[in-house]
Amino acid sequence: FPSHDNVLLSAMITSAVLGIIALTFRWAFDPDADDLFELCVVGACCVYLSMFSCFLLFKLRYSSMERTFVNPLGMASAIYGMIYFSCVLISLLFVQLDFNALCAFVPYLILATMHCGR
Repeated sequence: FPSHDNVLLSAMITSAVLGIIALTFRWAFDPDADDLFELCVVGACCVYLSMFSCFLLFKLRYSSMERTFVNPLGMASAIYGMIYFSCVLISLLFVQLDFNALCAFVPYLILATMHCGR
């Protein structure tokens, strides 16, 4: 299923299936848990961090390329966004009284990294 042409698609499908399976088991053991919201926010923070890092990478690597849209705030807005969402991610994973989001997110991140790295 994974090849060089569809790595992103296979990573997205695999992570979605693994996430649904993991959350189904989590809900089966404790249906009143609010960990799903924390995991959704952790995932959103990771998406925003990767988006801002890609913006910075493309801005630095391809600085001479002509663009149809130019961010009026420039690189400062991407750096501010990375700092902001890093703080949110750190507070969700390490400052909470329970570490359920961290315990659920780390294996998921390891599996996604192993899948994309092969």
